[in-house]
Amino acid sequence: SLPEIEALELETDFETPSTHRQERFPMSGSVKLRLRGRNQVVSASGTVSLSRYAAKLSVGVNVADEVYNELEGGVTEVWEPILSDMSLYLVNGVKNVLLGGGAPQDEDGVPEYEYFTYKDNPMLFAWADDNNDIQYYFEPTNGYLNTDPSYMYPQTWQYGSNLDGEREPYLKLILSWARRHDEENHIQGVQKQFYYKIVIPDDPRGEDYSQRFLRNNWYHINIDVGILGAEMDEEAVTIESGSAFVVYWQDKDVVIKHAEIGNARYLSVERESYELHNVSGYVEIPY
Repeated sequence: SLPEIEALELETDFETPSTHRQERFPMSGSVKLRLRGRNQVVSASGTVSLSRYAAKLSVGVNVADEVYNELEGGVTEVWEPILSDMSLYLVNGVKNVLLGGGAPQDEDGVPEYEYFTYKDNPMLFAWADDNNDIQYYFEPTNGYLNTDPSYMYPQTWQYGSNLDGEREPYLKLILSWARRHDEENHIQGVQKQFYYKIVIPDDPRGEDYSQRFLRNNWYHINIDVGILGAEMDEEAVTIESGSAFVVYWQDKDVVIKHAEIGNARYLSVERESYELHNVSGYVEIPY
């Protein structure tokens, strides 16, 4: 039955491939079709609008050219970012969903999310080529370096909570800075890795959309980094995002024209199921 199908759970490993560009997405949609015709031929026509279960997230980062750190005695350290050694990953994404579109729930109605983290497969912004020149994965847009997208299934959360069912997703940024050598003030040049925690901002569309990722929505977050982070991962410095944008991810329509539905009969089929991926045109299933 349809309720039995909608109660089935789907789980997807969003941690691969390394670019986070998924090639396939489960989609769902339904429509009521009116049967027409008489005698031996009954037909139906209509359009089924399919939408992805997943949500999409991309990030842009703008880093200050220099950061100044005041020391005792009036001496100032100058730090410069190493953009080719910058990466970012999503923490507490969700990788399971019901085919009906919601989250599995326990007896008390608490969502039973399966969480995952991109930590072992972070998104990169740039790299240094053989000539030590920085090459960007995407050209900077309005001063922001952008990532490849990452994906997750829909979820809701409470800010600051680490409880299952309401755990807060956030972004972890890792950026190396180089301290400029200053012989006069006895400052040695050094490189260090710093950590930042980026809070997912409220949806700009209003309260009905806040603290949640919705299916088939594309979220883009811009952040500005103008301070040194923490030297320890678990002490990551929290920074607020600069701006957020959300757009509805494109639907896919499947058009059914004059599908013939014969009188009720028993069918004999060689195969009981077919898996279709981005099929254009038509599909013939013999019976």
